[in-house]
Amino acid sequence: MIVVVVGVLVALIMSVASGTLSDLVMSRQEKESGVAFHVAEQGVEEALNLIRTDADLGSNGSYKGQVSFGSLTGHYTINQNSGSDLYLKEGEVVEINLTDYPSDWLNVFWVKKNKPNEDVNCQGEGSGKAPAALEVIRINKDGSWQRSYFNSSNCDLSANNGFQQAQSASGDFISKVVLTGLTQVNKLRLRPIYNGTTLALNGSALPPQIYVIHSAAAGGDVEREIEVKRSGDQAGSIFDFAVFSAGTIVK
Repeated sequence: MIVVVVGVLVALIMSVASGTLSDLVMSRQEKESGVAFHVAEQGVEEALNLIRTDADLGSNGSYKGQVSFGSLTGHYTINQNSGSDLYLKEGEVVEINLTDYPSDWLNVFWVKKNKPNEDVNCQGEGSGKAPAALEVIRINKDGSWQRSYFNSSNCDLSANNGFQQAQSASGDFISKVVLTGLTQVNKLRLRPIYNGTTLALNGSALPPQIYVIHSAAAGGDVEREIEVKRSGDQAGSIFDFAVFSAGTIVK
């Protein structure tokens, strides 16, 4: 009986000790994870601040930097990407810089395949009822503007909205449009309608369009990484529909 009782007590003590040790390990890892994520965020913030003061960072290879918090050190890189590959919510705008662009054509791809939030069923006009259509605004070098609109290739709503129909794309995307006659265009502004979408570009020696920031930090057994994409400075989407006047506006 004594042996049985001692065995039971030893088992209980070992169980409590094991649970306590497990809780301590989890608590330590949670703390290390929080600190590592904080340092990774700090790297992103520092990178964004550097971009505000020097727009050329990352255009000629990776710019590398580091941040620290206590004994923990994180590292970040800044690269510029000409392919865009940027996700936009419905109504958001990305501005494409074509200053000194040597070609007169540009391929624009949108609506990623097998993405539940992008490749949706075509139910008609309206927010969330169709894959993203695309508004393309050309800002010409003489200051004039031109607008054109394209339905996704898998959702023909032209009878209702009068938009042109996009081509079917290969690879990761469903829709494609080839923009031509760009020699007199200074900028393009692209806006998804009906839904959010990922945009990608393909052109001849296209200038860099977005910054890609990758920041990582490790604490103990835990590593945290953050990747952020940022477009260049641009006017907000509200300015595409705003009217300014120094005097009285008469309708």
